[in-house]
Amino acid sequence: MMRLYSNAGGRLAAMPEGTDPGRAVWIDVLAPGEEDAAILSKLGIALPTFAEMREIEVSSRLFRLGDTDHMTVVLPGRTADGVERVLPVNLLLSEDCVVTIRYHGPHSFESFPERAGTSAMGCGTPHRIALGLIEEVVGRQADHIEEIGETLDVLLSQVLSKEPDRSPDSMRDTLRTLGLQGEMLSRLRLALLSLERATSFHRRTHVPKDPEMAEIIDGVLRDIQALVEHAESVNERISFATDLTLGLIQVDQNTTMRTFSIITAFFLPPTLIASMYGMNFSRMPELDSPWGYPVTLGVMVGSSVLAYIIFKWRRWL
Repeated sequence: MMRLYSNAGGRLAAMPEGTDPGRAVWIDVLAPGEEDAAILSKLGIALPTFAEMREIEVSSRLFRLGDTDHMTVVLPGRTADGVERVLPVNLLLSEDCVVTIRYHGPHSFESFPERAGTSAMGCGTPHRIALGLIEEVVGRQADHIEEIGETLDVLLSQVLSKEPDRSPDSMRDTLRTLGLQGEMLSRLRLALLSLERATSFHRRTHVPKDPEMAEIIDGVLRDIQALVEHAESVNERISFATDLTLGLIQVDQNTTMRTFSIITAFFLPPTLIASMYGMNFSRMPELDSPWGYPVTLGVMVGSSVLAYIIFKWRRWL
C-alpha cells in the first residue's frame, strides 16, 4: 500500500489515489508489492527487499547513492496480524522527496501527517519532513519509556507495601510483568540507537550543504541521547525491582523452610524414644513395667517441651 503526501500551506496533505507520485514530497509504502515496486522504479528508486533491510552492517544500513541518503532504522510496531515486533524501516531522502518503506505499523507514521504542520521542523523541504518524522518517532519512544516507568512505580509500591500480596501467583505475575517491561525497554533502546546512527549519518551528508540545519539536527541528537540515558536508568530500576522481588520470594521460602525445620526438631526427640521400643531385643525391662507406657509418653512430651524452651531461649522462634 502506498500513501502520498504533498506540502499544502505548511502542512502535509494526503494526495488522492492515482496521483502522480512524482508530485509527492513524502511517499510512505507499507508492505510493498510488485505494483509499488514498479511505481518506485519509474521514479528511479530501487525497492530494497526485506532481507536487505535486515542487514546489520553499517555499510548496508547507512549509505549515500547519488544524491539520495539511504538509511535503515529498526522501530517497534504492530504487524498486520497484531503482533508487536521490532522491524526495519527504510528511509530514502533526496532533495525532492522522502520515501519510507516498512513492513509493519509504527504508530508515529499514523500520527505524524496531522502534526507535521505544527512541528518545529515544519514540512517545507523533504529534509525537514524526514527530521520531523524522526522527532515524532523519538517522542513516541519517550512516551513508551514513561509508561514503563509508571508501571514500575505501581509494581514497586505493591512489593514494598506494609501488607503486600506475596502469594505465589501474585509474585509470579510481578516477575512476568517485569520481564515484559524489560523486553519492551530493550526494543526501545535498540530503536533509539538506530535513530541516533541514522541522524548522525544524515548530519554528515547534508549539513555541509545546509549549515542552518546543523542546530536542528544537533537538537534531535541531544534528545535521543537524553532518552538513551533515561532508558538506562529505567533499566537499572527494572533490575532492582527484579532482584527485590526474587529476594522477597527467597525470604518467604526460607521462612517456610525454617518453620518446617522447627516442627521437625520438636518431633525428633519423641521419634528417637519411640524408635528405641521398636527394636527386637529379647530383654527390655520397661515392657514388663506397669508404668513403662505412661512414663515413656511423659518423657516424649517432656523432650518436645524442652526443645521448645531451648528454641525460645536461643531466640530461634
